[in-house]
Amino acid sequence: MMVLDSDIPTTRQHATATGLAFSPDGRSLVVTARNCAQVWPRWQDGPRQPVVRHINDLERFAFSPDGTALFLYLSGNSRTRWMNVKAGIVMDFPVPPGPSWFAFDTNGGFLIVSHEGGKLTRFDYPASGGTATTARWTVERHDRGSFYQFGEIRESAEVFLALEYQFEVGQPIGRHPNDWLVVRSTSDGSETRRVRLNEEGQQLLEKAGPLAAATHPAGGYFAFPLRHRIRIWPLTANARLKESLANTSRSTFNGVAFHPNGKHLAATSNDKTVKLYDTATFQLLQTFTWDVGRMRAVCFSPDGTLAAAVGDTGKVVVWDVDM
Repeated sequence: MMVLDSDIPTTRQHATATGLAFSPDGRSLVVTARNCAQVWPRWQDGPRQPVVRHINDLERFAFSPDGTALFLYLSGNSRTRWMNVKAGIVMDFPVPPGPSWFAFDTNGGFLIVSHEGGKLTRFDYPASGGTATTARWTVERHDRGSFYQFGEIRESAEVFLALEYQFEVGQPIGRHPNDWLVVRSTSDGSETRRVRLNEEGQQLLEKAGPLAAATHPAGGYFAFPLRHRIRIWPLTANARLKESLANTSRSTFNGVAFHPNGKHLAATSNDKTVKLYDTATFQLLQTFTWDVGRMRAVCFSPDGTLAAAVGDTGKVVVWDVDM
């Protein structure tokens, strides 16, 4: 087990840590808040880079295939930014402005971007890096007044999910005829399932979001923290799943992540623990406790041999996974 110190702000006047991720090769690590990010280019044997600030409303992030760049989606101005990890310089990335999210591995990957009144476009990205992208497909939606809140791309299952909702001042999400949870294919953007949002739509939008919700590697369901429970929503029709997992301490859950093999779900909590669940039985297997504050986010390395979690003190714990 290793503890890394970050420089992410820890006071209530600033956003504490909200996100954590390994690079596709597992060598680099990033911790983020709503307005800044910090990277360890080689977390096992190298120093951390200075905090990159002034990236307000940071909603989604991912390393490029070679780990030299960090993609950032800033929801405040709906733009995708590209950060040079070594230099710490942030630049606009040449895709259309709009909500975007990413799926990268060491062989390349893609961005999916919403733009121009509801279009969805997949832009393929080469493993060699740079700024060259190729548009593979575009889907034009009919209800152009809708907004998006994106979930997680799960390329192994060839699906991605999004909350597609109609924004009206004073109107809770989930009550408009255009409020849906939509599951789509990553290969062509076609719908595989459309689910009417229930009364949890507003909480899902506000509490889960793309930094907290996690999709199972097989694509059958996703999980998100909702107060002292982890809610489980099926992505396929007629799926029979446990509806929720309760925190035995009654503390709020903050983040969730599936192990790459899909057999385990990790969850962070305000009770200063990381809990590990068996996804076959949804039984609690282990509870990890470290003195790094309330646990905010958790992730697994791409090969599944390591896990990492960050507390509201800014400290990051990395440990070996024996599964």
